[in-house]
Amino acid sequence: NSLNTVSRDFQVARMWQNNLQVERQLGDSYAVAVGTTYTRGYNLPVISNVNVINPIGRLADGRPIYSTAVNAGTRMDPRYNVINMVESLGESDYRNLTLQFTRRASDGVQFDFSYTLGKSDDTAPTTGTLSVQGDAGRSNPEDLEYDRGPNVLDQRHTFVGSIIATPRYGGNNRLLAGLLNGTIVGMAMQFASGIPVNLRTTPGEINNDGIGSDRPAGVPRNALNLPARYNVDLRLSRQVPIGRFRPEVIAELTNLFNTVQWSGVTATVPVAPATGLPTGTLPTSGDMLPPSGGYEQRQFQLGFKVSF
Repeated sequence: NSLNTVSRDFQVARMWQNNLQVERQLGDSYAVAVGTTYTRGYNLPVISNVNVINPIGRLADGRPIYSTAVNAGTRMDPRYNVINMVESLGESDYRNLTLQFTRRASDGVQFDFSYTLGKSDDTAPTTGTLSVQGDAGRSNPEDLEYDRGPNVLDQRHTFVGSIIATPRYGGNNRLLAGLLNGTIVGMAMQFASGIPVNLRTTPGEINNDGIGSDRPAGVPRNALNLPARYNVDLRLSRQVPIGRFRPEVIAELTNLFNTVQWSGVTATVPVAPATGLPTGTLPTSGDMLPPSGGYEQRQFQLGFKVSF
């Protein structure tokens, strides 16, 4: 039998947030900004199996191994095998530096470019039970610090940009004027480091703590990262006024350059169950693992709209 419960001294999570930004106008059209953010979280929810006691051994990195037998010598409450308790034990830390360069709409062009250097870690490996973006879960019932590591959404480098151009031609070339005037070009860019990957063991449960989130011995939480993501989207629209009607043709390209963008990998590593030590060579980067999913490939959409 298993039981899910909440600690009687559970507390609502608290966040301490700080933000500072300095912006400077350059001429009539441009501006630059520098900002920094620091966020500290307390009392974050963590699911722990509080029923296992009296380890019968240790993995190579010191994590306890528990007995699979259920009795008064191996369980705090022998009526149950696993008691998953939600406790407010976790802490988090996030800080970043952001640089931004913008141009307001002028002469038919506007843009916004932003780069963020960030770092986030915590001691709250929150599973999908409590979080939309679930982590692997706690792997050491004795020491939560063992699971301190990068947050599941930690991205070290992120660049996003957007450009909107409405070219205008006032010359005598009627063909060129017909092609450019009334056309709107939009582009969105995202270049970012890959999100963290958590190496897991196979077999999946080696210390018998009932959580099933074990990592190979000595491997930190979320130690690897997916390959970096590079994505560019393009949008073209063209209006052709006809009297009081304004027909418009819209063309959109998602993932313009059809770059391969990984969204997940199979991150299991064979280990010796008695020690947790890998039986082969550990991968040193996320792209050495088999991909299990990706973001959309290049897509083209064509649409028509009439305003009147």
